[in-house]
Amino acid sequence: MRWSREVEMTLRAQRGWKYITRKESEPKNGTPEKSKWNDANNQIVGALGTAVEALLQRALEAIMNAKLAWDKLKEKTYSKGVIVKLEALTSAIQNHVTLTVPASTTITEIKHTLSLCSRVQHPHKKNGW
Repeated sequence: MRWSREVEMTLRAQRGWKYITRKESEPKNGTPEKSKWNDANNQIVGALGTAVEALLQRALEAIMNAKLAWDKLKEKTYSKGVIVKLEALTSAIQNHVTLTVPASTTITEIKHTLSLCSRVQHPHKKNGW
């Protein structure tokens, strides 16, 4: 999830991170500030879209709020990361359960792989990635 750190740093440099963290509150409808707020959010959502693959870009098409777009990407990429780790665990099991490898070695390797999986933190429990 390296891309998220890079995008966060870019948004911070461009003063857009406050829209993700909601430190910039949404103005009332019909005000000039609301128009500027919408423009900034659209720009951020567009920038987020350029930082991800096409499948994730489609998930952003209907979203006009930077915070909602960020949360959607966190949800999608977090799930993908867990799947990759589970696939690695499956591979470790398949590749190491043989007659020539002692069961203790296989168990140790599986425990190691599981510890890597448990280090993944759910995106809603941590603000950054």
